[in-house]
Amino acid sequence: VLAASYALAAGGFLFQHFTFPVGLAPSKFLSNLCFCLAGSCLVGAIVARHGRPVPYAGIGVLAGSGMGAFSWFLFVQPDLTWRILVVNFALGGISLLAAAELRVVRGNGPTEKMLFVLALLSGLNFFVRTLAIIIANGPFKSYDELYASSYWTTALLLHALLSLLIALCLFTAAALDVVRALKAETHTDP
Repeated sequence: VLAASYALAAGGFLFQHFTFPVGLAPSKFLSNLCFCLAGSCLVGAIVARHGRPVPYAGIGVLAGSGMGAFSWFLFVQPDLTWRILVVNFALGGISLLAAAELRVVRGNGPTEKMLFVLALLSGLNFFVRTLAIIIANGPFKSYDELYASSYWTTALLLHALLSLLIALCLFTAAALDVVRALKAETHTDP
């Protein structure tokens, strides 16, 4: 599921930068669908890795409402700024849902604490950064303006940074699990 998350995020950026023969609107829809699915898969992988039940209903409501609102502002009442806001708020909500699930498993070690902090930072990134930049720069009129903006630059940078840190935390947690299991086995040998 973790690999699917990263593959979907890559697909989202691919659809964002290239308009496929299906047209601009369907390409952007596919891009943001990939982003929402990537966030959902990532949260599911993180939560399941810690033995918590995956909050499918919460993830579904947040991702579904985000994509529903995105579709409205793409097909019915076209507005690029609102599309950015609704998808970011959906992804921010999904990130905070992960933090809410991780709050009870923080005592298991430093990697769990780091994942909790990264989930909180990710949620704040989607809410605070998005609002701050849009308030400071005003609404976006075109995709060319969006791609040249500080919003897009920071989105790309923070996505890469947070994705890398989350992956490193998960790999470290898995390695520590193996070390714990090996230590437990050494005490059971005669």
